[in-house]
Amino acid sequence: MAKTATGKKMLIIGATGNIGSLVTPALLERGENVRCMVRNEEKAQALRDIGAQVVMGDLDKKETLNSAMQGIDTMFLVLSINPNMRQQGMEAIDAAVKAGVNRVVRYTAVKSSFDDQMPVAQIQAEIDAKLEASGLRYSHVRPHNYMQGLLMMVPTIQSDSAIYMPLGEGKIATTDLRDIADAAVEVLTGDGHDGHSYSITGPEAITIHEAAAAISRAIGKKVSYVDIPAEAAKEGLLAMGIDPWTVDQYLMYYKAFKNNHASVVYEDFSKLVGRQPRTIDDFARDHAELFSTDPAMAGK
Repeated sequence: MAKTATGKKMLIIGATGNIGSLVTPALLERGENVRCMVRNEEKAQALRDIGAQVVMGDLDKKETLNSAMQGIDTMFLVLSINPNMRQQGMEAIDAAVKAGVNRVVRYTAVKSSFDDQMPVAQIQAEIDAKLEASGLRYSHVRPHNYMQGLLMMVPTIQSDSAIYMPLGEGKIATTDLRDIADAAVEVLTGDGHDGHSYSITGPEAITIHEAAAAISRAIGKKVSYVDIPAEAAKEGLLAMGIDPWTVDQYLMYYKAFKNNHASVVYEDFSKLVGRQPRTIDDFARDHAELFSTDPAMAGK
C-alpha cells in the first residue's frame, strides 16, 4: 500500500549525483513536492521532465543558497567528495538555519568520526557535528562502499574477464545504491527519525573474489579478481580522467578497505525499510547485461 505524501516541500542538494538521481524520482512517485538545486542547466531539464521544481544554485556560491532554501521544510544534503566539502557543508547548514528550514537529512558516511583514519571521514564528522549543534531537526543516513562501483570494472570484465583492484583479501559490507536510496526516502518521509543515525550496509561483508564469483554466476562466464599494486590502480584512475585529488581519496579508501575498515555489517537497513538488503548476487544478476559481452544477454 502506497504511503500518503507528507505535504512537506523538500529540497534535494545533489539531485544529479549517484544517490540523488535515485531519491528524487522515488519522492516524486510518492507525490512529494520536490525542489532540486543544480548547477548544470543541461541536467536541470531532465529533472523538470519528471516533475521536479528546479532552482539553479552552487554550494560554492553561498549567495545562491538562501533563495534555493526559501519555503523548504526538509532538505536532503548530499555533498560530493571534493576539496571544498567542509566549507560547502558548513555554509549549507548555516543557510538552512537562516532560511528557516525545519529539518535536514544528511547523507554522510559509516564510521565518520574525528579520529577516523580517513581524512574525508573526519570532515564528514565535522559537518555532522555542525548540523547536530545547529538547532535544526536532523537525521543521518550513513552508507559506505557501493556495489555500483563495480560498474567501473565493466571494460576489463568484458576485455579480460578480470577485475583489477588493490584490495587484497579485504572484506567490505558493500551496499546496493538502490537500497541506500530506499533508506533515504524512508528517513525523508517517515516519522520518528529525528536525532537518529542509520548505518546502511549490505547483508554480508565480501571480498572482491566473492564479487567476481557473483558476476561469473550471473553471466555464465568465469571472471577473476586480480589484486594489483596501489600504484597501478593510481595510473589506471588517472588514465580514466579522474583528477589527482580524487584519485588520492580513492587510494586512501582502497588501503582502508584492504585492511577491513568497511567490514562491519549493520542491521539498520532491514529495521528501517522492512526487508533485507540486496545481495551481491542480486546486484550481479540485475546488471548482467552490462557485465557480459555475450549478445544473448542483451535485453535480459
